[in-house]
Amino acid sequence: MTTLPRALRTLLVLCFAATLSVACANTDAGSGTVDSGTGGSDAGTGGTDTGTTGGTDTGTTGGGDTGSTGGQDTGGGGGGATELTAKQVLEMAQKAQAKVKTCPQFVNPPAGKKIAVKGLVIVSPVYKASATLEGVFVQAKGGGAWSGLRLVGDKGKSFKDLKIGDTIDIEGQLVVFYCETQVSVTKVTKTSAAVEMPASVTVTLADVGEAATPEKANSYEAAFVSLKDVVVAKKEALGTDGKPHGEFWIGKSTGEQGLMVKADLKWPVTFYTYDKDTKKWATKLTDGQKLKSVRGIMTYSFEHWKLMPLSDDMLDFDTSK
Repeated sequence: MTTLPRALRTLLVLCFAATLSVACANTDAGSGTVDSGTGGSDAGTGGTDTGTTGGTDTGTTGGGDTGSTGGQDTGGGGGGATELTAKQVLEMAQKAQAKVKTCPQFVNPPAGKKIAVKGLVIVSPVYKASATLEGVFVQAKGGGAWSGLRLVGDKGKSFKDLKIGDTIDIEGQLVVFYCETQVSVTKVTKTSAAVEMPASVTVTLADVGEAATPEKANSYEAAFVSLKDVVVAKKEALGTDGKPHGEFWIGKSTGEQGLMVKADLKWPVTFYTYDKDTKKWATKLTDGQKLKSVRGIMTYSFEHWKLMPLSDDMLDFDTSK
C-alpha cells in the first residue's frame, strides 16, 4: 500500500476536518490563509474579452520547459521517484482534472506516484498555506509557457532558508487541489544560490485572458507573467454574491473584462485592502487608470484565470498626463 507524504496527509486531514469552510474552500480571499495554497476569492462574474485582437505572445517565451512524454525513474525502479519536467507535471494534472465550473477538492493523479523535478527556480516568497504547511511558486529556468509550479510542504522544514532566485530539485507527490496543480514535496535540495531575480515573461490577453483558448491558458498555469499597456477596465470584479472580493478587471479599454487581477492577502499588497471587522474590501483604484505593466503569478479559481501580483510594485501605473 502506498504511503502518502506527510505534507499531503496533513493537508487532507486539515481540509476534510474543515469541510466547506473558508480554510479549504477558497471562498473568500479575506481569510488569506489556508488553501493548500490559493486563499482565493469568488469572483464568479462571467465576461469575455471583447477588445483584444491577435493572439500572439509579444514577449519572450523564455526557456520554458518544452518537455516530452514519458519520464525517467530516478530511483532504480520500485518506490523510486519518476523524473518529470514541469510541462509533464502540468499536463499530467490537467489531464486528470480539467478546469471546470465545480472543481473537486482533491484529485491525486496517479495515486501514490512519486515524482521528481530538477532545476526549478524559486519565484515567490515562502507563504503560509495552513497552520502546518507552507507553499512557494517556482518555475523552470527561463520561465514562459509550461514552466510554473506551486509547491506545498511542511512548515519551517521543506523550504527553510530558501530565497527567491535559488535553484532547487524536488521530490514529492502530484495533487490537484480545486483544479490547481500542486506538488506536495517530500524532499527539497538546493542546488545553487540566487544569482539574479527571476524574470517574468510577457504575454497578452489572448494568451491568458478570458478570450484565451483552454490550451493556451493552461500552459501558463502558475507561470510568472507580465502584461503591458492595459487599463483598469473595471475596478471591482464582483462575485456571485454581487460583492467585491479584492479583484478587478484589466483590459485594453475601460469596461473590457479581459483578465481578473486578484489581491491575495498572503502577499504584501495594498491595491485592495480587507477589513476583518467589517469583512469588506476597499480599493483606491479608478476605472480607466493606465498600467504600463502588471506582473504576477497566473492562478485559477471559480471558472476564471487570474493574475496574482506578489507586491504593489508589480503594478506599474502610468502617471503621465
